[in-house]
Amino acid sequence: MRNDKEYLPLSVGELPRVRSALQALIGDLKGQGHTDEQNVSLLEDLAGEEPRGQVSLALSDDSYYRKWGQHYRESCPCGLKPVVVINNAPR
Repeated sequence: MRNDKEYLPLSVGELPRVRSALQALIGDLKGQGHTDEQNVSLLEDLAGEEPRGQVSLALSDDSYYRKWGQHYRESCPCGLKPVVVINNAPR
C-alpha cells in the first residue's frame, strides 16, 4: 500500500507467491470450521465453485489477471472489510 492508502499494482511475476498465500489462507479458514454466514460467504468468494470463487479465479491464470483480475483484486479489500471476522478464541 502506498502512503496515500492506494494499493500498489501486483505484477504477473508476483502471482505465484500470491496464489500460494491465498491457498494457505483458504486452508486456514477452512481448518477453523466456522459455519456462520459471514465466514461461509467469505470462503465462497475466495474459493467457491463458479460463479463464486472470483478471488481465486482472478489470480488463477495470468491472462485472467491481466484482463480483469487486477481490477477485481483492487476492489476486494474495501468490499470485504465489514465482512471479515477473525476469531481465534477456543471453541
